[in-house]
Amino acid sequence: MSGISTSVGRFRGGFILVAAALIAGSSNPAFAQTRAVDGTVRVQVDDRVAKFVSFYREATATPLSADDRWVIWQRDYGLAAVPPTAFGQTLARKQLDAVWDRYAALITKLPALTAQAQSLAAPTLRAVAALFGADADPLAVNLTLFVGQFDNNAFAGAMVHDVPTVYLPVEMTDPDVALAHEFAHAVHRHVAHLANGYVAPIGETLLMEGIAMHAAQQVRPGHEATAYTPGTVYGSAWLTTCEGSADAILTGIAPHLDSTNPETTAKFTYEKGTTGLNDELYCAGWVLVEHLLTHGYTYQQLVRVPEAKLPAFARGAIKGLERPRA
Repeated sequence: MSGISTSVGRFRGGFILVAAALIAGSSNPAFAQTRAVDGTVRVQVDDRVAKFVSFYREATATPLSADDRWVIWQRDYGLAAVPPTAFGQTLARKQLDAVWDRYAALITKLPALTAQAQSLAAPTLRAVAALFGADADPLAVNLTLFVGQFDNNAFAGAMVHDVPTVYLPVEMTDPDVALAHEFAHAVHRHVAHLANGYVAPIGETLLMEGIAMHAAQQVRPGHEATAYTPGTVYGSAWLTTCEGSADAILTGIAPHLDSTNPETTAKFTYEKGTTGLNDELYCAGWVLVEHLLTHGYTYQQLVRVPEAKLPAFARGAIKGLERPRA
């Protein structure tokens, strides 16, 4: 599939595979667009939910094989939170087949879910911008709403005309937390001028995810800690195991902090890492950023570490050598 973009996202890798037609449609008036403003922040909302509804109606109008349905999905929709690789295409097909029967009950709920996401957008972005000390000047973010694959996987895409883009599946379990997490990525990109995506070094992605998870907890409190971590996918035992195995997980990931190998990235985000826990990168980020925040660093400092220095910064923090600067 052509027109693949890259991104960083919330749990299980959070990367994006997009049909070329949908990328081209980002400024197409055929897609419903609205604007939400709150103080100095502006969110441009691009609604792809109607596009999914059109695909679903066509795919259910007459009996189709799974293969024929996949062809229509690629042609008319093509939006999933998977890596921009052959593995990602295989995963998108597998997930579509696995959850297909669940869409029938979701269709009637989509208008309310879409409205809810739109109402949360601007206030959440403003809260994140304030936390990161980025609310003094105008800040714009694009928000694409879409129907995902029931995987609780929102993500932040590449910059488009210097404006960060966030993708939110409207069926998310906790959309307020998901928006806070992804807006944290978006504002972090904006403040630090981050350019890397799926090919970012492990150390960079680890810190970005740790910052986003804790920022979401800070600006949208009230949920169980699990809701801010991959525990929302794997269950509360994930966080318990993560925190209990933190030393081993940090030791196992440390040699890979400079790696930009997609297979290594997948190992620590989609698969089981060196200790056998899924999503060990997120565990390492959760533990490491919590340590930094409790030892004097602020969010404002962390999101302003230069991109080129992030892997070394993560390595120093793991070794316990990084300390707050005066």
